[in-house]
Amino acid sequence: MRTKPLIATLAGGAVLVALLAWAFAPRPVAVETARTDRGLFEITIDEEGRTVLRDRYVVSAPLAGRLATQSLLFALGEGTFMTGSAVFFTQIVG
Repeated sequence: MRTKPLIATLAGGAVLVALLAWAFAPRPVAVETARTDRGLFEITIDEEGRTVLRDRYVVSAPLAGRLATQSLLFALGEGTFMTGSAVFFTQIVG
């Protein structure tokens, strides 16, 4: 049995595996570091935005009917009042 060619083949395979492991190993990424301390967050963003709707949905009731809007006045206490509106289902049609 020839041992020299077998040893050379095994050594070459080991070198090939080592090179592949080195080639696909993750590399360190350079990052920026700084010291931190407690304080107020004082950054604001004042820019215009745009909303894009991908899907539109129509919400409908399974019954046909009439709706009425009623203005409401809520007493919150200590002379504070809040106004609002509510929608009521008033009549079934059909």
